[in-house]
Amino acid sequence: MNEVEQFYLKNTSKKQQSGSSKGGSSTVKDKDKERHIPSIRKQQQDASKREAAAAKRMQELMRQFGTILRQVMYQSMLLLLLPILLLISFMFLLSEWLQHNFVFIWRKS
Repeated sequence: MNEVEQFYLKNTSKKQQSGSSKGGSSTVKDKDKERHIPSIRKQQQDASKREAAAAKRMQELMRQFGTILRQVMYQSMLLLLLPILLLISFMFLLSEWLQHNFVFIWRKS
């Protein structure tokens, strides 16, 4: 953006210098300057809007990425816990079965 502004400022200053050396009027110089300044402001506003839109899109992408990451973490946690829970359940059932059978065997003898 600064380069564009400098380009226009250099061109207007060159025109002013060449106009003043040739005896040109200052109204022509002022009109040229007035034409370029709104153009530069418009470009700056457009760039600012594009930058704000890009920041908004980035924020939305980060939010979506966070949601996906949380879901993956939750599912992987479940996948890790499921075998452990199954093992604990199996051990509990086995201990119950052993206690029942041990008592039964103990009473038989």
